[in-house]
Formats: sequence, structure tokens, C-alpha cells
Amino acid sequence: LNLDHDDPSDGKTVYQYPCGLIAWSKFNDTFLLREKVSKKYVMWNDGNPNCGSHAQGVPCTSNPNGIAWESDLDKKFKKPSPEWIASNCKYLGGKDIGTSGFINQSLFDGSTMVLRQATDNCGAPYCGMRVHRLDGTPNDGIYNCWQNTTDEDFVVWMRVAALPNFKKLYRRIPAGLLKKGTQYELLVRNRFPTASFGGAKHFSMSSSTFVGGRNDFLGYAYIVVGALCALCAFVFLGKHLVSPRIMGDPRYLHWK
Repeated sequence: LNLDHDDPSDGKTVYQYPCGLIAWSKFNDTFLLREKVSKKYVMWNDGNPNCGSHAQGVPCTSNPNGIAWESDLDKKFKKPSPEWIASNCKYLGGKDIGTSGFINQSLFDGSTMVLRQATDNCGAPYCGMRVHRLDGTPNDGIYNCWQNTTDEDFVVWMRVAALPNFKKLYRRIPAGLLKKGTQYELLVRNRFPTASFGGAKHFSMSSSTFVGGRNDFLGYAYIVVGALCALCAFVFLGKHLVSPRIMGDPRYLHWK
């Protein structure tokens, strides 16, 4: 799927970047976890130096660290440079630039480009910010860069699940950050619609070790397969005890 629209401002075609049905349907709900009494947020994305909300004690809602496969980040998804964005992106940020993954400060400090709010009718849905040159004139870009392709939330979503019911890793909570006996509350910003296809969303928390997180299905599957193997072993043992096969018996040889 490659959505393109004609921009009424200049009559030129605007292309979505990134494009495709999977990318365009990216999960964009955001979650924040905080202590119920003190209202102190759990800083589960504290390792991101580009997130300005950390100064207020609020974790960043995009660009998490450590949830995507390293092979995906190193090989499959390329980070667009500010210079490339300034030349090729006509619009930036999409519906909500705060969750688009574009948090590099060089995009907003005026050293590479000038960003201004796009008009309501720009030819593409959710245009966000219009990219201008440093002299204030609009650039000649052809892309609506609505999502940063190296945002790990986006990378995780792009790894397609094999089954209709699936889990996606949202954040990692460092060990020792949650306090025993403390009540926590989850703040949800509901953006991702599911009514049109009869879907449902759930939020779950689990501990993880060097072998991965908890997975009841695999445990039950291993037990069932192990029990079947043990049963087959007893059946063949009984058969061998009742009517053993003599090694080297010529009666088992068939001659034509």
C-alpha cells in the first residue's frame, strides 16, 4: 500500500514515508506507569538523552531503548539524517509529532530547517509540520515523513506476528525500579481504534530472565509432548518384552 495525494498548495504529489499497510496501521497508544500515591512516574525509558520530558520526571512516549532486535536496527531500518529530512520531507510528524519518533533536537533548533504548522488541507492526512529552508521558504520535498523509521516502537510493530492474537513488547522496566507493596496506576492514551475489525487490546506485565519471559503455552506444550514420548517409550518397551526381535534371525530375511 502506497498512499499518495495531490497537494493543493502546489499541485504536486505527496508520498507517504514510510509507506505500506503495516506501517500505516502502526499501534500508537501510549502508556505511562506511576505510583498511585506519590504520582511519581516509572522511568522505563530513562536511557534516551533526546527526550525533553525527562526534566519534568515524565518518561518519553516514543523512541524507547532495548525493545527491538539489534539485527533490525543495524540492517533493516535506516535512520534519516536531518539533512535528508530538510531536503526530501515536505511534511514532518504526521498526526502527532510527539509520538512520531522524531525527537532529534537538530530538527527543531533551527540549525537545519524551519518547521511550521501545516495547513488543514495539504493533500495528505495528518500532515503535521511543513518543512521550510533556513531562509523561510518552503522546501521542494515530496514525502510526508509521518514516522521515524528507527523509532523502536515502529520497528517492533513492523515485525509481523504469525497469528492474529499476539503480544508486542512495549517497554522494559529496569530491575529494582518497582517497589514492593507500592500501588501503581496505568495511564492510557487511547488512539488505536479496534471496533472496525472487532479487535481488543490488553496490557500485561511479566518478569523476564535470560531465557525470555513467561510463556504458559510453551510449558504446557513441552509437558504434553514429553508425556507422549514417555508413553510411546513404554509401549515399545512392552512390545519388546512380550515379543522381542532376535537380532540376526534369518526368518526376517525375504528372498526373491
